[in-house]
Amino acid sequence: MRTNADRPQPMIASWDVPASGPIAERLLPVSNSEEGIDNHGSVLQLVALADLKYRVALDEKVHRSSWQQTTLVVTAEVMGAGVLALPYAFSKLGWLLGVLSCTLFAATAIYAGVLLARVRNFMYPAAVSYADLAMQIVGPRFSAFTKACCLSTWGLLLPYYLITANNALAGALGPALHICGWQRALLVVALLTVPLQMRDLHLISYAATLSTLSTFAVVGTASIALVIQAKGKPTIYSTPLLPDQSMTFLDLYGQFARIIFAYQGQSIFCEIMREMRDSRDFPRAVLIGNTLMMGVYLVFVVICNATDGTRVAPFIPDSLDGITKVAVNAFIVYITTVAYVITGQPLHRAIHKALSPSTVDARGVAAALPWLAITTSTLLLAYLVANAVPFFSDFQGLLGALTGAPIVFGWPAFFFLRACKLKRVVVPAVDRIVCYIFLLLFLPVFTLFGCVNALMDIANDWASNGPPFSC
Repeated sequence: MRTNADRPQPMIASWDVPASGPIAERLLPVSNSEEGIDNHGSVLQLVALADLKYRVALDEKVHRSSWQQTTLVVTAEVMGAGVLALPYAFSKLGWLLGVLSCTLFAATAIYAGVLLARVRNFMYPAAVSYADLAMQIVGPRFSAFTKACCLSTWGLLLPYYLITANNALAGALGPALHICGWQRALLVVALLTVPLQMRDLHLISYAATLSTLSTFAVVGTASIALVIQAKGKPTIYSTPLLPDQSMTFLDLYGQFARIIFAYQGQSIFCEIMREMRDSRDFPRAVLIGNTLMMGVYLVFVVICNATDGTRVAPFIPDSLDGITKVAVNAFIVYITTVAYVITGQPLHRAIHKALSPSTVDARGVAAALPWLAITTSTLLLAYLVANAVPFFSDFQGLLGALTGAPIVFGWPAFFFLRACKLKRVVVPAVDRIVCYIFLLLFLPVFTLFGCVNALMDIANDWASNGPPFSC
């Protein structure tokens, strides 16, 4: 029997670095060539993926999270307002494609997390972000491009949260407030201004935990309410087994994009791994977290479609009645407010660091004033975008295609294949095939067709509802 001692051990190459010290000191240059020559001129041996050694040194001050805690963090980061558009997407896809796509994209999200864990834990343990991995694996230009894409993703999420909060505020207030949508959005802006001045995420950690519980409360309450409302209603609006014949090829990809968005979150997985006591357990956390999300999504969409069928609204709270509608919308206002603050934090910090690096970590008025100016500016920009495209489901479809597909299907697969080539790691045939499917099929198809469909939906809704900022 072959023992671990008998296995060929990988050579200690350029990824064998300590996990202490500033990131700037820990990031190492890429190998001199793609032919297996390290920075000392030595030829690197081929290494089996299973033989790679875990290179992350334990730092008690940084590595504090258990895999159970990480599972909750992953779930909290990924599952949120995206669930609100899933019942509508499901009703358009039909039972068969709806269940298959919800399951398939959960599996792809899990696999993307596994790929990132392999690259970060066993090849580039110093990396704590997509940009760090891009620097190590390709170089500074690709790192700058990757960082810009991540910042743009966070920036596009801000108007999405404003749209969601604005719709929820309309549902919570009902006929009590007769004002235009763009005027109501100003109330959301005012609501966000003060919380945005919290510069330390630790200060809103309790609010974030409550926000996660509120998401489960929204799903549970809406599900129960729809079951009660369905009693005595006709069943002529039942969701079909297959997509309706009126659905076009592009319509299908638009609904797929909405589901992809509900599993998007891989761009912060390196940061999450950095805080784990043993990041080798990250795949377990991703598996359990995404399986939990998939279960919640499936139960929710099945209940919504079994009760309301094709009548289900693009923004699910609009399918509710009475006090339940008010309560669910009030929860959503809170959830999206917290999500806006958390998502905006790294974006605002990056802008602050670029404009005033000397005050980015300072305290007092000298740091508070630039932060106020930055958060206010981005909030007003998000307000303009949210009112230019005030359509919740359409905007989610655009985000799923434009940002979700590259984050789930693009970067993880590319990082893994490129890192294995540089480190002379043998890629198993199954992994190679799946990565090529991600890069050559899923990435271009879901990005292109999803974006085209979302833009067409936005144009149609402009034609039906009037130009931006109209009542």
